Order: sequence, then structure tokens, then C-alpha cells
Amino acid sequence: MNSRNKMMNEPSSEKQRWSLRKISVGMTSVLLGATMFWVSGAGSQVKADTTTASQQAAQTQTNTAKKAAGTESTEQTEDNNANADVGKTAETPAATDNGSQETTTESTAASSSAQNQGQAATATSSTTTKAASSILSQADSETANSKTSQAVTATSSATTEAVSSAANQTGQKVSSSNNKSHEAKAHTTSAASGSISQVNDGQPITGLRHYSNNKLEYYGKDHVQYRNRYASQGNKWYYFGSNGDAVTGLRHYGNNKLEYYGKDHVQYRNRYASQGNKWYYFGSNGDAVTGLRHYGNNKLEYYGADHVQYRNRYYQEGNKFYYFGGNGDARVTIRGAIENGKFNIYDMRTNKLIKSLDAGTWENLAYSMDANSINNVDGYLSYSGWYRPIGTSQDGKTWYKTGAGDWRPILMYVWPNKDVQAQFIKYFVNHGYENANYGLTKVSVANLNKDTDATVLNTAAQNLRYVIEQSIATNKGTGKLANDINGFAATVPELSASSELSVQSMPNYKPDESGTVDNDQVIFVNDADSKYRLMNRTINNQTGNDNSDNSPELLVGNDIDNSNPVVQAENLNWEYFLLNYGKLMGYNQDGNFDGFRIDAADNIDADVFDQMGQLMNDMYHMKGNPQNANNHLCYNEGYHSGAARMLNKKGNPQLYMDSGEFYTLENVLGRANNRDNISDLVTNSIVNRQNDVTENEATPNWSFVTNHDQRKNLINRLIIKDHPGIAYIMGSAYKAEYANQAWQEFYADQKKTDKQYAQYNVPAQYAILLSNKDTVPQIYYGDLYSETAQYMQEKSIYYDAITTLMKARKQFVSGGQTMTKLSDNLIASVRYGKGVANANSEGTDSLSRTSGMAVIVGNNPQMAEQTISINMGRVHANEQYRNLLDTTDNGLTYNADGAENPETLTTDDNGILKVNVKGYSNPYVSGYLGVWVPVVSGNQDVTTNAATVSADSNKIFESNAALDSHMIYEDFSLYQPEPTSTENHAYNIIAQNAALFNNLGITDFWMAPAYTPFSMSRYNEGYSMTDRYNLGTNANPTKYGSGEELANAIAALHSAGLKVQEDIVMNQMIGFSGQEAVTVTRTNNRGIQIYVNGKTYANQIYFAYTTGGGNGQETYGGKYLSELQSKYPDLFTTRAISTGVAPDPTTRITQWSAKYQNGTSLQNIGIGLAVKLPNGDYAYLNGGNNDKFKTILPEQMGSIGYYVQQELKNKTFLPRQSYGRSSRRQKLRKQRNLVKARLKSTPAAVISISRL
Repeated sequence: MNSRNKMMNEPSSEKQRWSLRKISVGMTSVLLGATMFWVSGAGSQVKADTTTASQQAAQTQTNTAKKAAGTESTEQTEDNNANADVGKTAETPAATDNGSQETTTESTAASSSAQNQGQAATATSSTTTKAASSILSQADSETANSKTSQAVTATSSATTEAVSSAANQTGQKVSSSNNKSHEAKAHTTSAASGSISQVNDGQPITGLRHYSNNKLEYYGKDHVQYRNRYASQGNKWYYFGSNGDAVTGLRHYGNNKLEYYGKDHVQYRNRYASQGNKWYYFGSNGDAVTGLRHYGNNKLEYYGADHVQYRNRYYQEGNKFYYFGGNGDARVTIRGAIENGKFNIYDMRTNKLIKSLDAGTWENLAYSMDANSINNVDGYLSYSGWYRPIGTSQDGKTWYKTGAGDWRPILMYVWPNKDVQAQFIKYFVNHGYENANYGLTKVSVANLNKDTDATVLNTAAQNLRYVIEQSIATNKGTGKLANDINGFAATVPELSASSELSVQSMPNYKPDESGTVDNDQVIFVNDADSKYRLMNRTINNQTGNDNSDNSPELLVGNDIDNSNPVVQAENLNWEYFLLNYGKLMGYNQDGNFDGFRIDAADNIDADVFDQMGQLMNDMYHMKGNPQNANNHLCYNEGYHSGAARMLNKKGNPQLYMDSGEFYTLENVLGRANNRDNISDLVTNSIVNRQNDVTENEATPNWSFVTNHDQRKNLINRLIIKDHPGIAYIMGSAYKAEYANQAWQEFYADQKKTDKQYAQYNVPAQYAILLSNKDTVPQIYYGDLYSETAQYMQEKSIYYDAITTLMKARKQFVSGGQTMTKLSDNLIASVRYGKGVANANSEGTDSLSRTSGMAVIVGNNPQMAEQTISINMGRVHANEQYRNLLDTTDNGLTYNADGAENPETLTTDDNGILKVNVKGYSNPYVSGYLGVWVPVVSGNQDVTTNAATVSADSNKIFESNAALDSHMIYEDFSLYQPEPTSTENHAYNIIAQNAALFNNLGITDFWMAPAYTPFSMSRYNEGYSMTDRYNLGTNANPTKYGSGEELANAIAALHSAGLKVQEDIVMNQMIGFSGQEAVTVTRTNNRGIQIYVNGKTYANQIYFAYTTGGGNGQETYGGKYLSELQSKYPDLFTTRAISTGVAPDPTTRITQWSAKYQNGTSLQNIGIGLAVKLPNGDYAYLNGGNNDKFKTILPEQMGSIGYYVQQELKNKTFLPRQSYGRSSRRQKLRKQRNLVKARLKSTPAAVISISRL
């Protein structure tokens, strides 16, 4: 007996293999070593199997090693079939190896054949069992040599075999016969491995063992039962299932493989089997064949991918066409060919030309099977694509060969299903293509639908093509056709944006004022060639183990995979380019950015912050050097408080954005009503300002009153209000005029005392922000200037108040800070002055007494008049304070001009300042605002030089008086219009006003994202960019100006003492021009699959716009990686935390593609555009780099065989004889004719010709 599975770690000696023990027992269960036996009779001698669990487990290796004995052949040179199915008799499958049973029938021929092949020999002995077996290993040599092997099962002449039942835990099988004498035989189960041994009269047996009702098992030389493995006896093969029984019937295994075992458990080889009306053929290695099979005398059959023989059906292989008759033999074998402009049909047996067509519908075929004639995306066809047919016709009679420019929409010829085909016909007939001569009237096509017969639809579609060709001729082109095709596609859900399942389509969806639809995302899978895409590795989730406060990966546009080492290297290249912009572009040599504002920092792989910090430190030596660090600010945009913890752990390579401060200012002061408690201004931020006197302890941070995003949200809120019930108002229904209307509402509302939409208390919010310690304030362009006028041409109503505070900050704001709640609606914030830590400090600086500030803010316009006392500090005893800002019924006063309070007030001996306050309500203040500063002569500057502060060698940024001396200015609005002249370019105006910015106290200039936006950008700003390196040219400037003007503006700001940061957008890119066929799954913004209205999709081909980057990317992408690697090698040896892989400097990204992206927001393309075949496979055009699959196209445009099949309906040209049986049929025909002749001459005779 041979085994297909080689024994692993088989004991090398009999001593190792066996442990012999003599035990005198009755009918006793005995556990020896690792094997349990059921022993029959006293004094039995038992051999205990002591093979290890690993050895026994190795004996049940996977059955995939099974095919060691030979190579499968799908051709058979001999066949016993005389006619019809003679010789194809087969045993109907009885059971699979899971033990399930089916009713079986076995033909006489098959049974006879099985009996002739023989069974396992059985010898009899009254007392002993003699077994001889050999183990077949997996080695081919052993398989070849082990041709003879027997299993001898001894049975007593006086007894009937008793076998165990599988019902008990030991696997014991027991059966009794009518004979009173029994022979006990037991399976023994190993306690360690579950192996089974069979014992006969106290002796373990080997070989085949028949038991019960036609059941069969096998035991190896080691007496262990075979399970889930093969065994052979001579040329007979068996497979023993998981319960040890030999299987019968069909057995599926491996990757779509199939075998068959007869009722005698012997595997079928080189023979047929049937199951119901399904026929199979099993080759020389026992596997069911697939594909064409030649056999006998020039005979041919075909087996599908499911191994079932084709009967009474067609099979097409390229331009070859077969028809298989009722017995599975090929009857018709013809092929078609396009030759010299004709459609020729040949008999494949003789290669004889059967028919030749000069013209006809076969000219719908593509002119060539390549990209020269067929639109495709990475080999995949789109229903929105076009192709060049061989010919066209306007009447079905005269056909014209096409020229190179004669392309037609694929949707004229191919549709996703019959329903869409019917819709297509009806749509075109109802949109100007009606023609009664071709049966195409609105009435005649009205009832076409998915249930209409395919022949009727195909005829109508072909006739419609004739009418369309007439329209093309009339219109002298395909322009009208293109518009009509697009119009039709928009009505078909699977071909239009609605198939993408936007959450905007949900019944209760409410538009989001952010202007985006965060959960309208697809992620790229499979075909996008990336092993990274570690999404949501944001903030503290860099290693994927902390989801406590991480932010979603996907926002808007094409989401860049910042976990990819190639992308990370490209980011470093891009940052280096911007930090050296003027020099590298050959513009102003001082026109280089100094640092960055990092957009959407919460939504980026946190690796990029490490790498940016490392680059900046390598270039500028910032760590432990506050002077260098503060000259190169980097500040993150993010609204998650957990980012502070992340940055603190990393040594603060960027400033944390204190969104808590922004929200607190809005909730306490900015709301129209239901304002929060005023004491929140003390505590609800990253810094507790009840008594803030420390240096280098707070998390370095920045904050704001408003910014471009918040103002955009407000305008969008108005748009949504003005156009209720329009779900897609922030998407496809958005219009620029809606925004213009909203802006007019905003400006009018801002000037009102009782506002509905605009923020309240903007000056008071800035007074708090600009006087705070341990936060770098940011000023917004739109709070100083009109956002819809030409750049810096119209001042806002808050310009005077904010600029007064900005200048005062530079002159007075310094020292420790105390914020004190004076009442439920009133608070005072005191800065004690330069070198003054607290109220009791004497001061350490020459400007200690002349600096400091008191800010008094109330949020209740009904607050009663009262006098409050403010402790300005001992150092300010008996000092005069100037009324810088104060509130009146009409608004704000400056330097006491028109103020109700006096121009100056004097502190008492303890430094207490007493001020009268009350609630007011006007367009500027809803509550109260007062600001007091020491009276000084001339200007003074209380900012702190970074060279004078202490530093931590492990940190880049630290919160101290030097960092507090900075003020950031956001220099743009999303809504600023296109300039009316070169003089009005923002960059030119910025350069002209550099001195003004310095006088206002601005130290850091946050430039708008300078990148050229894609053409359909809503705001035409740089956040929606496709080319990171194109910052505007003279020929094609951005709305801010050209790249050269930008460099000059930076240089001008440098000359005025300012530093300039670029808004760097690493999260997304938008507006790529090139498409890829990517596999996508519908998800939310975290990349988790979602359902919309009960629907979803996964692993679908999507023609996403993912490739591009422009000339700048092509020129500069990765260009400086070698230089960076040479200067700063540590950048490319430091492993990223999220991946454990360092940035890869060896690959330049000169064009972006899906493999560098995580996914994209829905692009309104349509998820069903990829052409599918009836079997669900995608159509594919092989050629060039498109080599994933063979060419397989829709039949109408790519299958010669399809048109051969059409011609098959014309029976006159078909060969009459069947494939391989011409001589026999001719002989039968002669016999029949002879009988008919005899019948005429002998009418009385009764002659049966039924069998002829």
C-alpha cells in the first residue's frame, strides 16, 4: 500500500518506533504512551505507538502533494465510444469526503470495469492477521517505485467482522452479525494527537480495512489510520476523509480542482463520470479536465471552468466557433476572419472558405484591437468612451469604411444590460432620432424594456445606428451625438454620479457648512500598487495603537498617502524647494520661505511632522536654539486637543493650534445669545491664565479669532439658509451668485447692533487674544479688509480697533498675566509689564514700569454701571494709565476721543486702577470693552529677543517671552477676487506695504497657498492644486500674482524684519487631469465601508482622476533628493514611526498616481462606467503596459465569433457532417437511402428503420 503523503520525522529504528508491553487484561481499555487501544481477550500482546504528536501530525499533511504520481493530460488517444454516449458511462457521484451521502447508480460497464480492476486481497486465518503494507512518500521516486502493495485483512471463518461505531470518544467502531461468535476490533485514539490505530485480536493491523456497509479505511505501517490523505494499491488510488473513511463521489479540493471516486472508493482516471445531466472527464492524474479535449479519431469535446462538459451549446475561442451536440462531441467547427476588407468564414477541418461577406453589421467590429481604435483606461473600457468601428451605414445596405477620425460612442453598441439598452433606444427616439422607416417612433418604442426579446432590442438598436449615422451626416460631425450621449448617460444611475452613493442623497441629509461632504469617500484597493496606506495614523495614533483623539484621514480631493516612504521623501523635496524658492527659481535670492503653516495637520500621517522638524533642524539648527527656531516658525492647523500631547512628546517641532481658545472666544463673546460663562476665558484653553507667570512650561501654541475656514463656514451657512431643501447645495448645486448674495447679507449684518450671522464682540475677542501670554496670536485679513474688494483696498469696520490693539501689543504687552473674574459677566486681564512676573514683582527691566496692559471685557449688554478695581501690580503704583480703547453707546473710542471715562486714570499706592464700566450694545460691542496702558512719551518696543531666553536642548519651540513676541498675519481670504490689473496683484501690494505690516507689530506673514489651482476650483485658491511646484508664472499668474512677484514680496517682507511662512498642503491634491482604473470601496472619512440608503459597493473598477501634477511636478519632483541625501543623510536613515521604514530617496515622483494616494472624495463620475461582460468580468484591452489580462471585449465590437454566430442562423452554408464523424454519417445516409428504396419495392414488408 502506497501513501501520497510522506511521513515527516519518521522514527529511524524499530526501537524508536515501538514500545512493547505485555499486559494481561480482559476487555480492558489500556492507555500506553500516547495511544489508546481496545484490547480483546486475556493475555493479548499489545504494541503501543509511541510516535510523537509532531510525527503523527506530519502524517496528516495537506493533500496538495497528491499529484506526485504523474502529469495531467487533457488529451486521450483512445476511446471506446462507438456512437452516442457508448463508452461515456459513468458512476453517478455518491458522496464527498465530508461523509454526505447521495443516491447513486452505477452503469454495468462502469461496475464491470471496476470489478476487473480488482479489490484488496483478503486472506483468512482463524487466529491471526497478516498484513503487508508499504508507505508511499511524497518523493516522486518513491511513488514510482511503489507499484505493488497489498493490504491483507484477516477475517475469521467462524466470525463476522465487528467494527466500531464513531459515536464514542475513543473512535471505537462496533458492529455485530447474526453469528454468535464475534471478533472484537477497535480503533485506538492517541491522547496526544488524535491518531487512530486498529487492533485485531489484540494485534494492531495495517492496510485496507473494509467494514460495515461498503466502508473502507486504511492503516499505515505504523498502524495509524489515514485521515485527509491519499493511499494507493497498485494503480488504484483512494482518498480517506477527515473521519478516516474512504470517500466516494465527487471531491472538490485545492484551487477549483475536482476528483471522482467510485462506489468501490477507487479514484477515476482516464474515464467519464456523470452527475444528473452533467458529465465530467477525469485525466490520468485523477483531476477533472477543463477546456478543449481531443480524443479518439479526430474527436473533440469541451469542459467549462466548472469541469462540466458542454452539450447542445456553443463555445467561442477567439475567432473560432464550435458547437457541441447532445453527446458532447463537436458538430460544427468554423472560424471567421477579416481579410482584405471582407468577412470570411472557413471550415476549420478543411480550411475551406464557406462564405464571404463584403459588408454588413460585422463592420461594427473595432477597426483594430488596440488603443489606436478603442478608448481605454489602463486597459479597461468605459461606457463613456468611444471607438473606431470598421464601417458605418446610414441604411444597412451601403457601408462605408471609417477613417482615422470616425469614432463612435461605445454606448451606441454596448450597454450594461437590456434595461439600459431599451432606455437608450427610447431616449434617442424621443430626442430627435425618430424615423418611421426603421420602425423607430415614440409609440413603437414606448414599451421596450428589460423583458423585451433580445433580438427585438438588437434590431431596434442597429436600426437606430443607421438613423444616428444620418444625423451625423446632416450635422457634419458628432458634436450633437456627443451631447446626446452625455445627456442619456446622465439619466442612467449606474453610468452617472448617483451610482457613487453620495450621503447627500439620503432622505434626511443636511448640508454641512464646511462646504465638503466628509463621508463621501472611496478608498483605493488592490490595483493601486501600494503596500502602505496606513490610514488614520494621525496625531497620537502614529503606531496605530491610540485612537483616543485621532482624526480621520480623508477630507477632500485625492488623499495623499503620507505613510508611503516615497511620498515622505517627496514631501522633504518639496519643503526644501519652498525654503529655497527664490534661489532655485532664479528669482530674488532673498525670496525664500522661512517656515510653514501646515494645513489639515490633524488629518495627515504624523510621520510628516517628525520629518519636517528633522529637515528644519538640519537646515537651521533649531533644537535648543530659540533664536534660530523663532526665525523659522512652523505651526500646525488642527482642532484636536490631543495634538498638544503629541507635539510635547516630540520636542515641539511645530506650534500647537489652540482651538480651545478660538472656541472659547466664540462661545463667550461671539454668540448672539446663550453665551458661556465669562470665566471660561481663564481656563478653557491650553493655558490656564488665572496666574500665568511661568516661562518655558506651556505648550508652544498659536490661536485666532477667525480665519479663512471659519469665514467660509459662515458664508456657507447663509447659502444653506437662503436655499433650503437643496441637499446638493454645497456640491453640484452650488453657484457663485449664491455666495455673492450671502456676502451682501454678511456685510449688512456685520454693521448691525443686533446681528444674526456675523460674530459679536470682534474687537473684544482680539483684545483678549492679543494681550494673552503664552499664545502667538493670528490676525485674519478679512477682519482688517473687505474680503470681496480688490486686495487691501477697503478697510473693514473693525480695522481701527484691531490695528490699535496690534500696535499696542508691540509697545505694552509683556510680563506675567492674571485673568480675574469680576462678576458673572465681567473679566479683567492684566499683563504686568516687561520683566514683571506678578502683582508683587518689582520688575527687572528698564521698561517694567512703562509697559503692561489692562483689558476689561464684559459679555452682557444689560450689565449695570459699576466701578471696578484692577490690580496692575506694585511696580505700577501711582502711575497714569491711558484710555486706549473704551466703549460708548455709539461704538468704540480711541485714546479717549469721545470716551465717557477720562483720558487718563492713576493707580493708587498699591497699583490699583479703578474704572467705571457698564453694558453697551452697538455694532462693535455687546457688553463692554476697555483697554488701559501706561502713559509713555514716544514709542517703545517690549518684545523679547530670543537670544536672551533660556533653552531646552531637546526642544525646538518653547513658550516664553521671545515666542510671545511673535504675531502671525493670515494675508488672504478665499473670496478675494481676481485682480483687475498687475498693480493689484496681492504680491505687489504686499511688497509695497511691508513697512506697514512691521509697524502693526506683525512678525510672521502667513502667505496664502501659492500653488496654481485647478481650473474648476470654487475659490481659485491654492488649496485645490494639482501642481505643488507651480507658484504662478508671468503668463499664467495665480490670483495673487506670479512666482517672481511672490519672491519679491518675500524679500520685501524680509527687509522689513518679517519672516514668511508658506501654507503647505500635504493632505490632498485636487483636479488631476489623468484617469486610472482603480479598484475602490465606498467608505466614510476613516476609510470604513458604509451603506447609503441600504446600498454600498466594494472592489469595483472606478475611473478616478488620479494622475498628473503638471510641469512643475515633472521638473522639480524629487529633483533635490540627491542633494538632500548628501547634505542631510539622517533624513533617509531615520525610520518613520508608522511604517518602520525611512523615506525613500531613490524614487522621484514626477507624476502623481493612485499608488501614492489613499483614496479620493467622490468624483461624480459613476461607479458603473467600466464595461462588463455578461458573465460579470470586466472588458479589457491588452497592449503596451496593459498586460494584466488578455484582450476580452464586448461581442458587438470585439468578437468575430459573435458575427459568425449571427451567420450560423443561415443554415445554408453550414457543413452537414459532425466533427470527426463524416465517414460514419455518410455510411448511415447510404444505408437509409438503400432501405427507403427497398421499401418502395416491398410495400408489404415491415421493416424498422428506427435505429438507422
